[in-house]
Amino acid sequence: MILSMQRRNVPDIAEILMRSENTIREWLQSFEKTRISSIFPEYTDNDNASKLTEKQREEIQETLNTPSNKEGSLPDAFWSVGRLKEYITAAYGVVYESDRSYHHIFTLSEFSFKLPEGLDRRRSDKFVEKRMLEIQREIDEKQKDGYTVFFADECSLCFETEYRRAWLPKGEKTILKVSREKIRQNYFGALNLKSKKEELISLSWQNTENMIEALRELTRRYQGQKICIIWDNAKWHRSKELRSLLGKGKEFSHIRFVWLPPYAPDKNPQEHVWRVGKEAVKNTITETFDELKIMFEDSIRGKKFNYKMLQI
Repeated sequence: MILSMQRRNVPDIAEILMRSENTIREWLQSFEKTRISSIFPEYTDNDNASKLTEKQREEIQETLNTPSNKEGSLPDAFWSVGRLKEYITAAYGVVYESDRSYHHIFTLSEFSFKLPEGLDRRRSDKFVEKRMLEIQREIDEKQKDGYTVFFADECSLCFETEYRRAWLPKGEKTILKVSREKIRQNYFGALNLKSKKEELISLSWQNTENMIEALRELTRRYQGQKICIIWDNAKWHRSKELRSLLGKGKEFSHIRFVWLPPYAPDKNPQEHVWRVGKEAVKNTITETFDELKIMFEDSIRGKKFNYKMLQI
């Protein structure tokens, strides 16, 4: 392993140690899996490394699944291999040299490795909970009054040619010419709460003018129906120009707005629809932006999404 850390390749190491290349590769792979538990031969391969008992594993699983405000759990809401390792070492005096052992403990405790959603520090969970209950009552009232209810939001799709990695011949310098020009396509999305159908509308930009046009297009698609839009507090949602079209005798007299609590995008099901579209084009390189847009739009346009309003 020392030779490998000195950046010597497998053939060189094999020649120095007078072993086959396959043997060297097996040794390196074994080291990556188990590391070194001891410098003494009787402890090689972690055969005699300290292990957790069944009872200790159950205690760890209970701790991992205990909310952070309860006694016995760690104060932080998020776990990492490093934090789990510190906890197990302090509590049980057990250290696993391979990170995979800690991955296994997380898996047994029904944890998954994922990117948490960010929440704004200005957010008040008590206010969010109260507001979501109010919104549920408003939805019930609007549906009884014959309104078609939508959760709505906007998103932006960006096209920038960028290659990070590729399979290339060894020992040859390869240069890729790329375009740094960014192109964007904006969208307005509205998820029908009853039919679960997604309404996708293209926008040239996210502003009041385009928002008015999007609402006009939604009105054409639901001709003669009363519409209730549940969305966030973006400035183009509350602009004076847009509000001037609301009310009796006005162009949008058939539309009502309901406002989500601030700093709570996770409560809007439309955000989850955007996630589906972005997953469809993630790590995808296309020749043209039109191809990328088609992939994004096809993944969500007119599809049904069984997402409900998310309460705390």
